Amino acid sequence: MILFSTRATQHLVARICAQHPDILLGASTITQLADGELCVRVDQEVCGQTVWVIAATGSPAENLLELFFLL
Repeated sequence: MILFSTRATQHLVARICAQHPDILLGASTITQLADGELCVRVDQEVCGQTVWVIAATGSPAENLLELFFLL
């Protein structure tokens, strides 16, 4: 199983993966460009894998955008 997170939940996901060695931390890059746009990139192959995403959905709106782009 591979577990991905948004920027708001990185610390939580890292702690989960540290406690459960059978869960892999997903490699992704989330950056905010100078003009405010978000760039989300999955940096590993996930085809055929069980993938979970943990994300915060509260304010600010960028949290939802990161989740949608990651999905």
